Amino acid sequence: MSLFSIVTDILSYWWVIPVVWIGFRTIRILILVPFFPSLDWEKIKKEGEEKEKEDERKNVLLRQKREKEEWDEKLNYDPNKRYRKRLEEQEELRKKEEKEQEELRKKEEKEQEELRKKEEKERLLREKELEPLRKKKEFWFELSGLETEKELHKVFKKLGFKTELTSLNNDEGIDHVLNGNIVVQTKNTKKKVSRPDLQRFWGSWKDSHKKGIFVSIHGFTRTCKDFIKDKPILLYDVNDVIEMSEGKKPEWNE
Repeated sequence: MSLFSIVTDILSYWWVIPVVWIGFRTIRILILVPFFPSLDWEKIKKEGEEKEKEDERKNVLLRQKREKEEWDEKLNYDPNKRYRKRLEEQEELRKKEEKEQEELRKKEEKEQEELRKKEEKERLLREKELEPLRKKKEFWFELSGLETEKELHKVFKKLGFKTELTSLNNDEGIDHVLNGNIVVQTKNTKKKVSRPDLQRFWGSWKDSHKKGIFVSIHGFTRTCKDFIKDKPILLYDVNDVIEMSEGKKPEWNE
């Protein structure tokens, strides 16, 4: 069989190709596409073209918007705009820091006030508990010298005196100053105070103050009363201190 006859036989069946194509297309459209949408190539192609057109339109609008913003920025260019913006940011930061500091300060003041109230409440409670104890000798006998000074400070204050505790390193022996012109020395030792102690006390203030009180919780020797006969000095032992705790104010013989 020659090549020519083969070609002639093939061409004699040309109608088979369109029939197969039409049959396949018909099967795809009527049967396959309803169950397998991904086989609808024409629709997919059309949607793809529409999406490309929509993306292109959006890109054009975005480009136009950017160009307009750039143009407006050029027309409204302000060389100090960036500097002013930085100043505004710094001012906002400063205000924010001031606000935080103010809130912190108020918080600290509130905490301090609450602590002060708590301490004052505890102090008043302690004072209330100590009030009956100050009327007992044992309370004063058990105190140290410094504790005695602090307790007497409270007693004098309660009696209405404007009282001041002197410094601990006061070499003159004066422990309290009442109303600016009355001096007080305090002793709480088991040994009674003697006349030399009174002489030193008198010499330390006779030219600077008007009156004095010498408090000796454990009392005085006999010669002490003779020394103060012509002097504005009161000698107070534990009994006199208890009377002051009960409200009796010191009195001098003018």
